[in-house]
Amino acid sequence: MTSSKLGATSTAAALREAFDQTFAQAPRTAEVALDDFLAIRMGGDARAIRVSEITGLYHDRTIVPIIGRAAHFLGIAGFRGMMAPVYDLATLLGGVAAPTPRWLVLTRTPSPVGLAFDLFEAHARLAPDDVHAAGNDDAAGGHFRGVARMGRDTNGAAGAGVLRPIIHIASVLEAIARQMPFDNVPKER
Repeated sequence: MTSSKLGATSTAAALREAFDQTFAQAPRTAEVALDDFLAIRMGGDARAIRVSEITGLYHDRTIVPIIGRAAHFLGIAGFRGMMAPVYDLATLLGGVAAPTPRWLVLTRTPSPVGLAFDLFEAHARLAPDDVHAAGNDDAAGGHFRGVARMGRDTNGAAGAGVLRPIIHIASVLEAIARQMPFDNVPKER
């Protein structure tokens, strides 16, 4: 063999080896921070809740009705040895209450609050491309912060999913606090 053929053969072998090694290594992908959401419905309206703002999702919890002056108050329910007030999320957002909401989330707050709604549809882990920040939506009392695109087209590509306003749990809790009747609360001595 001539030296030029030896050089070409060794170069081809090196190229083949390098090509084969690309399949032996895990593909390098940029790490993307994903955010978890619940897809819910209230009166037919598609909404989203950030999982980071809640401690749990519950189905068919017994809610003990208690008469109160606070609007949207359904009663109390037990969660792992503690009691929490439960409010109708649809009416807090300006919608129509379900006759008996079957689902509720418990807020991630020092004094947890239950927020009841009609239907849990799915859990979704979304990439930043599927979550769009937006300002305060005054149409629902300012309780939405951004939208989440949930679902994919038939080819698995993003962009064809349902746009769901993201419920801002902190603003919902602030609205509840503003409605609480504090005039009959005993003063500490």
